[in-house]
Amino acid sequence: MVGSDAKPKELPAEERRYRLSAQERRLSGMVLHGPLEVAFSAYDIVVKMLADDHITYLAPHRFSTRMLEVQQDRPSKSIVIDATQHLQVKDTASQKPQVDLPDALSLTQAMTRRSLALDLVGAATFSRAEAWNRVLVQHLQQPPPPGFKFMDTAQLLRADRAGWLHMAQVLTTLRRGSDGTLPMDAAFDSLPTVPAIMFHLAPQQGGRATAEASQPHASASTAAGEGKLTKSAKRCASLKRKLSGNTTVATPPPPPHATPRPAKQQTGKGGAKRTFPEALKGMASRTPQGRRICWDYNLPGGCTNAAGSCPNGDH
Repeated sequence: MVGSDAKPKELPAEERRYRLSAQERRLSGMVLHGPLEVAFSAYDIVVKMLADDHITYLAPHRFSTRMLEVQQDRPSKSIVIDATQHLQVKDTASQKPQVDLPDALSLTQAMTRRSLALDLVGAATFSRAEAWNRVLVQHLQQPPPPGFKFMDTAQLLRADRAGWLHMAQVLTTLRRGSDGTLPMDAAFDSLPTVPAIMFHLAPQQGGRATAEASQPHASASTAAGEGKLTKSAKRCASLKRKLSGNTTVATPPPPPHATPRPAKQQTGKGGAKRTFPEALKGMASRTPQGRRICWDYNLPGGCTNAAGSCPNGDH
């Protein structure tokens, strides 16, 4: 590595090519081209952190692709006009390209490029750094409990930043140990066990169940507001409900209870009309076929007609 105090430390081109070839052989199952081809300037960010020997948060948006870096390539120095209308020579070599991360896929690819850069420079092993990325991304796919919403990328970035801040607190050096281990590898392994970090990945309220629970309150407030409307406003509201198909069908009133028909009066001797005897109240006055029943036949005195029926009814 070469560099000075005035300029950020950089990885020499020959050494970068050698390390890229070795990395492709080690990670033979990955296609390190296209969205996973790390910008050369991203390696310099890790080189500077390793040379300073202390953790600084390496945000995913700082790890652009090589394709974007080529498209945004600019000369190391440029002439600009300042606010006082004077010409100045500005050093643009230290301005690193940054990539937009509009969705979860772009963010995941940027985090993988960060792991590749850490691996190539020798700050951390790719598998250990990428394992931490997998922990974060898996929370994006986990269904939340009822009443909560899915985790978004903003929560993921907060948890990622908290993880790097935790590593900055616990690591005293970034250099490889005498046994060949890298301090950042063990630090990456411990991040999922730190509650202060995983707290940022907890689901937040605001899901469908919460919205449904608030609907009865909204309906009640709407109904209370409709009571204060004018007649014309009420007619408009009623018309809107009819057009939207939310008409309320009026329930017809229940039919009045049918009053029992009084039993027909029977005639006694001399053609006088008689009322239903008190002794027979509660009994049927007609047969199941609808014919009348003789009252006298069922009274203690009996009926004068001994036949099966008489003018007053069946016996």
